Amino acid sequence: MAAIYFKITVADHPFFRLEGADVCCQLPIAPSEAVLGGAIPVPTLEGAVKMRLPAGVKSGQRLRLPGKGFPVEGGDRGDQLVEVQIVVPDQPSDAERQLYEQLRDIETFQPRRNLSF
Repeated sequence: MAAIYFKITVADHPFFRLEGADVCCQLPIAPSEAVLGGAIPVPTLEGAVKMRLPAGVKSGQRLRLPGKGFPVEGGDRGDQLVEVQIVVPDQPSDAERQLYEQLRDIETFQPRRNLSF
């Protein structure tokens, strides 16, 4: 009895990429979402789901959506790894700019405090 083998190639996708059975993506979020956290929509292979974004998430941090990855043998699936990318508006409105200026005046966060220069 002869065996038939298939070689399957998965085409590149503009949003998702594969790492083994895990599906990875980069998700842009606003600074306010990073600071405050909350439920946000995330695209998956099967449509959008709500993901709980922890307050204080960092840019580059990876969050896991279990079982939302690529199907593997035995009916299991990999996970989806969502890499957070904090983005800022290119052209904030006047009201947004004013709020950012107010925040700058009162914030105590010092992201460069440990740098020596």
